[in-house]
Amino acid sequence: MTKVRFMGDDGEMKEIERKHILEALEYVQANGIKGAKFQVHGGEWSDVDRFMEAGRRMFEPLQ
Repeated sequence: MTKVRFMGDDGEMKEIERKHILEALEYVQANGIKGAKFQVHGGEWSDVDRFMEAGRRMFEPLQ
């Protein structure tokens, strides 16, 4: 299970759960959410934006 926490438009902290990390990250991207944190199976909270940027940099040489 992957949890994602983010600040909603109403200023309240929101949390969603998705079975797979890719589903959670797709939700964040599809909804234009910035500053979200994610947690996989009760581990440490990580920054979604930094994770996505690292993934982009990793695959840039392949293009």
